[in-house]
Order: sequence, then C-alpha cells, then structure tokens
Amino acid sequence: MSTKLHPIFSFWHIEGDRHADGPIATVIPGSGTSTARPCPGCQRVLEEAPFEGASFRALDMAVRVWPDVLNSYGLIIGDRVLSDLNEIGARGFVAHKLGIGEVESTYLQEMPHPDYSLMELTGRVDVDRQWYDEGQGDLCPQCHGWTPGASGKSRWDRMHLPVMETWDGTDLLTYGNVRTGYHLCTTRIIELARAKKWTGVAFRLMTPRPYFVDLRLDDWLAKAEAWARAEYPRLFTNQL
Repeated sequence: MSTKLHPIFSFWHIEGDRHADGPIATVIPGSGTSTARPCPGCQRVLEEAPFEGASFRALDMAVRVWPDVLNSYGLIIGDRVLSDLNEIGARGFVAHKLGIGEVESTYLQEMPHPDYSLMELTGRVDVDRQWYDEGQGDLCPQCHGWTPGASGKSRWDRMHLPVMETWDGTDLLTYGNVRTGYHLCTTRIIELARAKKWTGVAFRLMTPRPYFVDLRLDDWLAKAEAWARAEYPRLFTNQL
C-alpha cells in the first residue's frame, strides 16, 4: 500500500447500520415553524425543519436493542458517542437533543435507552466537479442543488473525490459546493468508533460502488485501499 493517503480515503460516510439490531428512526420536526422557500437561483423549493424540540419514532416491533447510532435518514447518535466525540475535541457539529415518541417494540419500551441527539454537521469540504460529473451537471450556485445535465453522469455513478485544499479541518462535515445530504467523517472518527466499540454504526467509502468498513479489522484501511485500487485504478493514475 502507498505511504501517502489518497484523498478518497480522507472522508467516509457515517450512518446507522441498516443490518444491525435496532429500530429504524424517523425524525419528527420540532414545534417551530418550518421554512419553505424557492431558491432564487433555480426555483427548487428549499425546506428546513427546526432542529430544536424534534423527536423520533422508533419503528420495527421485532428489535431488542437500543444501539449507539440509529438507522435513520439523519445522523442520530446516543450520549455515549457524543461523550466520546467531545472527549477527543472533535469539531464540525452541533448536537440537538431528541425526544422519543412512539416505540413500536414492546421489548424496547421496557428498556432504558440512551439520550439521543440529531447531528447538524457544520464542517465543509468541496467535491471535485471533474470527478463528480465532469462538469456536465447543472449546479445551482446559490443553493448548491445538483441535477444531471443532458449528457452528464447519472445520480449513481459519481465519484466523490474531495478537494483537500477546501477542507476546514473538521472531523464531521458535508460537501460545501454540492448539496448531497451525505454525512462525512474523518478516519479519526472511525478509529474512535473501533476503540470505543460503538454499536449500530457503519462507515463506507465515497465511491460509486459502496465499500463498507469492517470495524473488526486492524488493517481496515489497507483493505479499503486494496479494494479501491482494484475497482478504480484510474482514480490512482488521475485518469477520468
């Protein structure tokens, strides 16, 4: 393996593990007023629900575990994970406490549960447009919404190669120049998850074909690099 880390291994998608035992969480916005407005650049409707006062429903009647990270469209973490992040001085997030609404599992209803937080990621890094869509998609300069152009790449074959010069140094972040909804983290967070044995969490490489980290392996990064070099050799020779 190479001694210098390629940028593709700098940031990973962090999410709830959909295969782990635990409920599916659906977020219920807080009682504040949601804002819906058309973007002045592209006219797509932008809607932002308030974080404060939000709660979630815990779906799936068969589950028997409250994991550290919940399977959800948003990034929802338990208090143990939040404590670990604060302990190492991780940056790039605001943690909004979540209430718990309906719990479908009668087993979970009787169990103590972590205090969960919905993560608002404030860190940023830009994605390389040449690798993302070869500059052929339509990107709104105001809201950063993206749609494929007539001859551009589809939504499923885009390489998320970060532009390292734009990284603000945070541990938890999202893309700054293209709005994607992905929750990103650094390798430091993956090592923290391994050391602290977080449950219910998954990390994957930001390549068109997903590669999920095996947190049990000490050489997880070397395994990921070997896979990526075999699947995407052009990425390492800088050939689009």
